[in-house]
Order: sequence, then structure tokens, then C-alpha cells
Amino acid sequence: MTETKTRPARVACAPGEKVIDPAQWTGAELKQSQDWIHHLTDDEIADLDAAIHGVEAAGLDIMDISRDSFPLPVFGPALARIRERLLNGLGLTLIRGFPIKNYNRAQCAAAFFGIGSYLGRAVSQNARGHVLGHVKAVTDADYNDVANAGVRGYQTKVNQRFHADSCDIVGLMCLQTPKFGGTSSVV
Repeated sequence: MTETKTRPARVACAPGEKVIDPAQWTGAELKQSQDWIHHLTDDEIADLDAAIHGVEAAGLDIMDISRDSFPLPVFGPALARIRERLLNGLGLTLIRGFPIKNYNRAQCAAAFFGIGSYLGRAVSQNARGHVLGHVKAVTDADYNDVANAGVRGYQTKVNQRFHADSCDIVGLMCLQTPKFGGTSSVV
């Protein structure tokens, strides 16, 4: 990785030494920059739309979606830059402007999974082998249920504490603004 005007190149360090890394940032620093936000262009949205309808016309299952079956000749190069930023740069990005209201849930899932195919390889996120889950309260479980009964926190109304998932890249797509809660934080 090369040094940029605002971020130093990644340098290996030992425990107790100062971290020098492009992913060394604070939420306050990110508020001062829009560099980590990608606003979809009309052409990129049209590209996604064509890929979504191609998957639908082919009758593909979510697990059959790949870069080959979800071609993005316009948006693909931007996703390559986003992937580089995720793996070797800031370590996060926000993609804005996907017209959720134009699509049903299955089409949104296809778009999300298709975009993900350009960023990495999907891996299971739970003991059931699911590679795509919905962050939605489907139970009235409280914090004790989550801690003791194995209820997944993202399926409850319980506020999730800061945590790190056990994969290289995590993605979220907001389908609907909740009546309350549901805030994601970058700290």
C-alpha cells in the first residue's frame, strides 16, 4: 500500500508500539470527511437494476449469485476500489443511494448478495449455515434470553453492544427505517 496525502502507509508494529495504519481513525475524524462514502450514480443504479432483473429472469437462488451471474460493468470498477479501501485502507465504506423502494425483498437480497460477490466470498454467519440474515426483532426476548438461551441478538429489540464479527468484511443493507432504535455506530 502506498502513502496518501491524508493517511500513512501501513507499518507493522509490535505490541506496545504506536500503530501507524490507514485504518487508524476515530469517528470524529470520519465526520470531517466524505471520502469513505460512495454515492451511487444514476448509471451505477441502472447497472444494478439490470443485474437484479437478470438474476430474477434466470431464476437464480441467492447462493447462485456470483460476479459472473451479476455483471456490473459500470459499478464493478467502483466496487474494486471499495474492496481495496476495505482491505487495505480505512477498513469501512458506506454506499448510499440504492433505491430500496423500487424493489421487493428478494430483489434487495439479490442486489446485496451481488454487490457482496464483488467484495469477497460469503461465509456462514450462524450455526444454521445462513449467509444472509435479517436484522429484525422476531422475538420479545430480553437481554437475559440472549445471554442464556442462545437467542441471536440481532433478532431481538435488545441494544447490541459494540462487537466485532468473525469475518473480514461485514455488510448491512437498511430496508426500512425502524420506529425506534436500529442505529448503527462507527466508533
